Amino acid sequence: MLQKATRAVKGKTPTETRRLLGRPAIEGHCKNCERYGLYRMIYLTKDMRRFYLDLSYKTDQEIDCLVADFYPTPDKKDFIFDWSKGLKLEHLCNQEAGAILKLKEILDTQE
Repeated sequence: MLQKATRAVKGKTPTETRRLLGRPAIEGHCKNCERYGLYRMIYLTKDMRRFYLDLSYKTDQEIDCLVADFYPTPDKKDFIFDWSKGLKLEHLCNQEAGAILKLKEILDTQE
């Protein structure tokens, strides 16, 4: 269902996407990603409330996510989602080597 919704955000900015799909698990401007930098949003494929509940119980539940990459516009004033190259399904996102923690580490080192 989330994959179908991401088709609706083709050509949209991160702000417009947030309005359509809701709050992502994590997001941020990844200056060190690819050669131009990009804006990355990660949406979980499961309900967020369950995800946080499972974390609080310290379970080892494996959670998949969709990683949406927004590429800079030619004038580099904003980022636009390109559905054909900016969407990846990742597995084990909540694990140590998962997409969520990788992006969090990148964002923490950029500051």
